[in-house]
Amino acid sequence: MSALVVIAFRDQYRASEIFNELQRRDWDWVVDLDQAVVVRIDEQSKLRVLLNVDPAGQEGSAWARLWSSFLRLVMPHQMTDGMVDAANEMAGESHSQEGPFDAWTSNSDLVWWREKIRVPEQFVRDVGALIRPGSSCLLVVLRTSALAPVLNRLRDYSSTILQTLLSETQDKQLNALLTRKLNTGNG
Repeated sequence: MSALVVIAFRDQYRASEIFNELQRRDWDWVVDLDQAVVVRIDEQSKLRVLLNVDPAGQEGSAWARLWSSFLRLVMPHQMTDGMVDAANEMAGESHSQEGPFDAWTSNSDLVWWREKIRVPEQFVRDVGALIRPGSSCLLVVLRTSALAPVLNRLRDYSSTILQTLLSETQDKQLNALLTRKLNTGNG
């Protein structure tokens, strides 16, 4: 079973601190943090995204693009445009290619997450409401058969945790996109 999990904090630096602490743990699910992302917004609404992927590798590029599109779904587009450009540069691609993340229009991002993954609209709204100036969050796709104990453990770090379970079909859609990106290099 997989879940898209957002752990939110009212402090712009707390997600980074907790992310580092979790990585030091010897829990089975900590390996999922290898593709996680930390998002923080300072008091002037400047967005900072910290990816935990190798930007030179194809896998890192695919995850950067995946998170970029998710952030575009839940946040105002002008705040995520820089991340879109950076993800494209990481992949060595232009804006003219086609595919779920290659066109980089807000429409293609929304369509992919809503029609292929079918992320619940309530989850999208709730995540968007959490990402505010002066806050931070950790976004991760957890792939564990024991999700409830993991979420309980994460509650030791934050009382605000949002999650949406991914069905087997949704998980396959997510993996198909990442695998396609890895196999083709550019979609």
